[in-house]
Amino acid sequence: MLLCRLFKAAAWLCLAFQLTWATAYFLTGSGLLHLVAVTPTYLSMANWLAVYLFIPLPAVLLVAGLCRSRQLLTGFLVAGSVFLAVWGWQYSPSRWPAQLAKSQSTETHRLKVMTYNVLAWHNRTSHIIQTIQHEDADIVFLQELNPLQACALQDRLSQEYPYQQLKPSSDDPGGSGLLSKYPLEPARADLPHTRWVGEPLAAKMKWGAGQVLLVNFHMASSTRFASWQAMKEDFKARNEQASLLVEYARSSADSPLGVIAAGDMNSVPLSDAYRLMTSTFQDAWAQTGFGLGNTFPGNNINNSPKPHLGFFFMPSWIVHLDYIFYTSPWNALASHTAQADGASDHRGVVAELINLP
Repeated sequence: MLLCRLFKAAAWLCLAFQLTWATAYFLTGSGLLHLVAVTPTYLSMANWLAVYLFIPLPAVLLVAGLCRSRQLLTGFLVAGSVFLAVWGWQYSPSRWPAQLAKSQSTETHRLKVMTYNVLAWHNRTSHIIQTIQHEDADIVFLQELNPLQACALQDRLSQEYPYQQLKPSSDDPGGSGLLSKYPLEPARADLPHTRWVGEPLAAKMKWGAGQVLLVNFHMASSTRFASWQAMKEDFKARNEQASLLVEYARSSADSPLGVIAAGDMNSVPLSDAYRLMTSTFQDAWAQTGFGLGNTFPGNNINNSPKPHLGFFFMPSWIVHLDYIFYTSPWNALASHTAQADGASDHRGVVAELINLP
């Protein structure tokens, strides 16, 4: 009996955290009600890891059954409904890869796009090249590119990707690049520097009789967890960067083939920055991806954070940080994450886009 009470107390504590977060989320700018313009810093941090709050839900149901608690079962149903409202649609059968593959069979004018944060702090170039070759995208957006990686891409992928714009960095993770099977020409990014991780890289890609505007970005990272003020500045910087990308896309609205912007956003889909981006852009994963789309598993090499307890590394992070955004006349047919390459702390995101004239 005492054990049952302890389990019930723990279950109620889990439900309290879940429902407290849900109430705050739905009442803020990132939620459905939009009663405030900007999410408070503490809630922005909670939104990053909110899905972890719901991992114990199966255990709550087990305790409700074993202890025969109708009240706890009711709490489970309420919390489960919250999970379904926020994330459940991503597991709809209509989004199953088999359904999406079938829908692709009759489509033409497709473009396969990949965004891939390769992690600057390693020289395992074969891992990067194998991942890119396996996905065989038409255009690849690269972040955190270092000089040795850039040289390897030029040497080993020049036939698959004859058009390359590479801007590696040896001093910081601000390097970036574009690999393309179609002709590229530089374009002016016109995005003021507001703590970008390297300046955004823009290019015009020839597509049929027109050009597609490409923007490769890497938003401010959250590595300063020492104070609320530092974290607040990080969230503010990403919100500003999202607004700049939106304005850039709107200023290019006269481009008949639209804009494809991809990269490491360092923000989850529950963030203000994501809400700002999707006010103008469509997100390929939100449209066609299946599941949560974990793009940041972490790694146990230098400068690549992964959850750990003492000397023991824990399971991968469950966060979605990397995105492929697009404007009209593009639409997404399918999306998936690339396999973890064993070197980068990110997984690439790959999307099949179709041009709808």
